[in-house]
Amino acid sequence: HDVGDKVSGATIMVISQPDSGRSIKTALDGTYSLLLPAGHYKIQASRDGYATMSDTVTVGDGTSKTLNFVLEPVFLKPSHTSFKDTLNAGQEKSHTLNISNPGAGTLKFTVGKTFALSVEGGPKPLPHYTDWLTITPDSGQLNANESLALNVKVNSTGLANFTYTADITLGSNDPNKPSVVLGDTLIVQNAGHGQISVTPSSLTASLEPDSTTVRN
Repeated sequence: HDVGDKVSGATIMVISQPDSGRSIKTALDGTYSLLLPAGHYKIQASRDGYATMSDTVTVGDGTSKTLNFVLEPVFLKPSHTSFKDTLNAGQEKSHTLNISNPGAGTLKFTVGKTFALSVEGGPKPLPHYTDWLTITPDSGQLNANESLALNVKVNSTGLANFTYTADITLGSNDPNKPSVVLGDTLIVQNAGHGQISVTPSSLTASLEPDSTTVRN
């Protein structure tokens, strides 16, 4: 969490002999207690969303030792907060969305999308016509101080003259902000107006008892 916050649910594990593999979870207040025989130990503290830390301690007979860990969190940082495009029918456009992890540990992320149609009275959910926005890759991992370029592509093919919106949700194991929402707006213009072309332009029919003949 933020600097100074207590980290609950972290795994405190002995990673050296004797008693290698013995572990316990930190409590809600971030504290833990391990009962170990006298000896010299290497202890590791880890939790998803944080850098793993380790330290050594020597425990004597009938004595207690305090071993504190400071776990640094991952941090999801996007380069943009929103995108907006105006396209003619049948056009497409791509943007680069950079995400980085200026924090510590391994950042794990996924990309989700929620679509809507902007109409009078507010956006309305749009369960169909969701192919107009694609983002690749839609999941991955970033080590500390790494960044990754995502391709955000919008395509107006098959869309009518409306304003389309989408929430791009970046989910991650960032303990301080596990969800970051970006906006995407697509305005489509110069699309067809529902005109239907029929060939041939007319049909003739002659009716006889118990039969029907249609000719071009």
